[in-house]
Amino acid sequence: MRSCFWGDSMISYNSPNQDQDRFDQIVEMKQNWFHYESLREGIAEELNSDEQFRVLLVLSEQSRQFVGARDSDAGCDDSMRNSVAGYGETLDEALHRRADEVITEVCASYVRQDDRWGADESDSFDTTEADAYFDSLYRARQWLNAHEDIVAQRGITYPEDE
Repeated sequence: MRSCFWGDSMISYNSPNQDQDRFDQIVEMKQNWFHYESLREGIAEELNSDEQFRVLLVLSEQSRQFVGARDSDAGCDDSMRNSVAGYGETLDEALHRRADEVITEVCASYVRQDDRWGADESDSFDTTEADAYFDSLYRARQWLNAHEDIVAQRGITYPEDE
């Protein structure tokens, strides 16, 4: 349980479970772009280990919880609600942007490993695995093309389509 003080009142909320629920929700939403399990797992692992993403997640979730806790404790006027909601929206945008940055890095890494993954493992792939692999490679490239602004801003490199 985490607490904060508002005037003379202490506002408490359970955050760790809600943070994890929110994390799971965002990861699932972002993973829906991809079908290949190893790529999906890589995305979840990278988001889970990214400190910037975790900090933004906690701040975003706390801003959501604050209004509800404040409302039930002492009331929350429109001005305060709008201020906190605006702050929360900004945090949500930053949270999703950071998730997209992390996923863009994962996709570029995946595409850069194309030769190693495709050539070294191709004899052991069954048809379903091979289809999933090539679909994931296609989707990783689609993601990179859809997020060219992040690729440029972060100086991410990967092999061009052949």
